[in-house]
Amino acid sequence: MKWQKVRLDSVCESISDGDHLAPPKSDSGVPFITISNIDSNNNIDFTRCMYVPRSYYENVDSKRKPQRGDVLYSVVGSFGKPVLMRENAEFVFQRHIAILRPKSDVLSSRFLYATMLSPAFYALADAAAVGTAQRTVSLSSLRGMEISLPPLPIQQKIADILGAYDDLIENNRRRIELLEKMARELYRERFVRGEGHLDEVSLMECSFISFCSSRIKKYNGSKRYLATADVDGQSIVGCGEVLQYDELPSRAQMLPELYSVWFARMSASYKILTFSDSNADLVDELILSSGFAGFKSVKKYWPYVRSFFSSEWFDSEKDRFATGATQISITNDGLKRIKIPIPQEKDAVEYARLVNPIFDEIDSLKKQSSNLACQR
Repeated sequence: MKWQKVRLDSVCESISDGDHLAPPKSDSGVPFITISNIDSNNNIDFTRCMYVPRSYYENVDSKRKPQRGDVLYSVVGSFGKPVLMRENAEFVFQRHIAILRPKSDVLSSRFLYATMLSPAFYALADAAAVGTAQRTVSLSSLRGMEISLPPLPIQQKIADILGAYDDLIENNRRRIELLEKMARELYRERFVRGEGHLDEVSLMECSFISFCSSRIKKYNGSKRYLATADVDGQSIVGCGEVLQYDELPSRAQMLPELYSVWFARMSASYKILTFSDSNADLVDELILSSGFAGFKSVKKYWPYVRSFFSSEWFDSEKDRFATGATQISITNDGLKRIKIPIPQEKDAVEYARLVNPIFDEIDSLKKQSSNLACQR
C-alpha cells in the first residue's frame, strides 16, 4: 500500500473562497457566516449570524456555494479551522473562508477533513500564512499544499474510524444543547419570571466577582484561533493549537482563579468561551477571565453566576457595551459597567441544588468530547 504526495489542486474539482465584496445585508433570507460562526467542534453555529437577500445567494457562483461533501477552511486571521459539510445547507461567506470540493473518485471528503484538522496540516498553513495584523493563507498557497494520500478504499476506512469519534462528539454536543436549554429555562423561571425583585449592582461592585486578564501577548507568534482542551489534567485555553503544559511561558501560569468565566475579548468572535470550576491556565491577549473571589461565597453563588453569564440579558448587555466597528471587542471596563441582579443567599443555594446536576452532566459531556477529540 503506497501513499502518494499530491497537491490539493490535483485532487479537488475546485478550491475557491467566498465573495470578495461585502454582500447586501438583510433582516432575513440566506445566512451569511463569518469565521466566528465556526464553533469549537468544527461545526457552523447559525444562532448568531447575519443574512443576505435570496436574490444575492442565487447569483453566487456555484463553486462558492457549499454543498454536501465540501470542506470549508478559514484562511484569514483565525486561519486553520476546517468544517466538513455533512449535509446540504444554504449559506454564504466572504473571502475569509475557502471552500474545497474534492474529486470523489480520488479523495474522500472525510479523509480530507481529518487531514486538514491535523497539527501537521496546520503547520503547513502556518508556514504559508503572510501578513502581520491579519495573517492570510492565500488560495494559491492552499492549492499548492501537498498531502499524503493512500488509495481511496484505505481513505474511506480511515475516515470511517475517525468519523465514529466525530459522531460521538456530535451526539454529546446535541445532549449538551438540550441540557443548557434546561438550565436556561430554570434560570428564567426562578429569576426572570419570578415575583421577587432582585437588586442590581455593577459587576465591579459585586462582592463575589473579581476581574483579571492574561498578559501574554504572543507565543511563538502564530497562535491565532481560540481553542480549549484538557491536557494531562490541565485546562488550557489559547489562540491557535493547544499548547502542552510544559511549553507554556511561566507568566501564563499566573491565571486564573478557581471558578472562572473565560472571555474572548477581541474580534467579532468576542464571547464566553467556557466555564471552569477547577484551576486552569490562560494564554494570549484574547482571553479575559472573570474570577470569583472568596471560596465559601463562590460555592453558593457560582451556579447562579454561571447562569447569569449564559443568559439573554447578559448577552444583550455585552453587545451594548462592546466597542469597535470593523473589530468588535469587549473590555474589562465594558464588562464592569454591566449590572448583575443579586439574589438572596437562600434563593441562590436552592437554585444551586436544582441546577448543579445539570451543570455536572454538561461538564462531564464536554470532558468526554475533549478526550474523544484527542483520541481522534
